[in-house]
Amino acid sequence: MPEITVTLVDHTNSPNLRPLIAHQLEDILSDLLFSDAEATVVNMRWMTASPVDGDQDLVLHFVNDIGSSYVAQKMPGPPIKPIDGGVTRPRPDKTGSEFYKFPVMNGVRTRLTATGYAKLAAHEAMHNVTRLGNAAMHPQGGIANSPPHLPVNPANRTSFQAGLSNIPSQLL
Repeated sequence: MPEITVTLVDHTNSPNLRPLIAHQLEDILSDLLFSDAEATVVNMRWMTASPVDGDQDLVLHFVNDIGSSYVAQKMPGPPIKPIDGGVTRPRPDKTGSEFYKFPVMNGVRTRLTATGYAKLAAHEAMHNVTRLGNAAMHPQGGIANSPPHLPVNPANRTSFQAGLSNIPSQLL
């Protein structure tokens, strides 16, 4: 049975958004895990502090913007592009993923709907689980596209499900 446990860490103090994003993200991840042969399970939870190691498969950090990037703080590297709605930074020992409450779109700091945030989170989850960079993942279209779009397509499902058995250690 395809199953994933996802912990979302809220660094934005947005308690009203949490259940809305979680509901939409659970739907997208369930679609990514969908199989005609088996039932799928997506376990989701929000926290306001980093979880303990080994208590989940995937950790996604929700931060205000690039300037308050948790991933850049904990895993220094190249600058995050101002047009990014999130980032995933792979390392040999762990991978860190985050998405932004105020992404910049067309040069303007923007708020999204719960579905918009869920699409950003699912896109970064795909980078995290598949370990694919932009050049390999974005051409798949759907949730892998930049910006991410619904519906999830068969290529998205195939690559996401292929990575499930080897999800990297997560930035807590």
